[in-house]
Amino acid sequence: MIEIESERTIMSDYSPVWPHGEIVKEFEGIYVVRGTNLTSYQDIQIQHSRNMIIIESGNNLTLINTVRLDEEGLKKLDNLGTVKQIMRIGAYHGRDDRFYLDRYEADFWTVSVDEKEANTRNYRVHHLANGNELPIKNSQFFMFEHSLPAEGFLYIDAHEGIIITCDSIKNWTKVDKFFSEDTAKLALASGEISKARISSVWVNATGVQKADFECLLKLRFKHLISAHGDILRNTAYNDVRDSVAQLR
Repeated sequence: MIEIESERTIMSDYSPVWPHGEIVKEFEGIYVVRGTNLTSYQDIQIQHSRNMIIIESGNNLTLINTVRLDEEGLKKLDNLGTVKQIMRIGAYHGRDDRFYLDRYEADFWTVSVDEKEANTRNYRVHHLANGNELPIKNSQFFMFEHSLPAEGFLYIDAHEGIIITCDSIKNWTKVDKFFSEDTAKLALASGEISKARISSVWVNATGVQKADFECLLKLRFKHLISAHGDILRNTAYNDVRDSVAQLR
């Protein structure tokens, strides 16, 4: 299975609103909403789930791995605070970034940006790199050194340590309602439904090496929030370490 999206192509319109769930508070100041992703690979239609993470900083909100919400969902988002930052931590995610950037006139923090698009729309762009001073309290961004296209992860030094990932580490422990039947079968057969999964598809697509995970394993964390799958609570460090150990 592959869940990589061709999102770097500039579209004339926003991506549509696809089915999604409710905004759920997972930790103090951290919310997650799960929705649908539709894409294709080698002429195969793929439909599975993806997560948007919402981080509170006072009354300001940062959206990571954006998922476009319907009007009711947007009202609930606005009740949480004011969207000030959109954050793209993986180049393959971002099809809904422009919708939120235009709606809220937010700052754009990104590993990958089309400069012409940013300049045309006057986005305030911050290029994510190791050591960035981020608009999220007690947080750091780390880039996977060999990833091309670019991808990284966010570390939050709170709640005994949280890692926020994009495609690099997924945590689909079961097929959820946003999967199509065919994609579910494909995901199960290929081993994508697995705890703290580092997919060979993603590794091969990006060129990431086992050594790229060394900086992650030097951090203290207990929880993982991925763009794909359930929240991995309490055992995330050991589970991620085991997944890294399986890489060649």
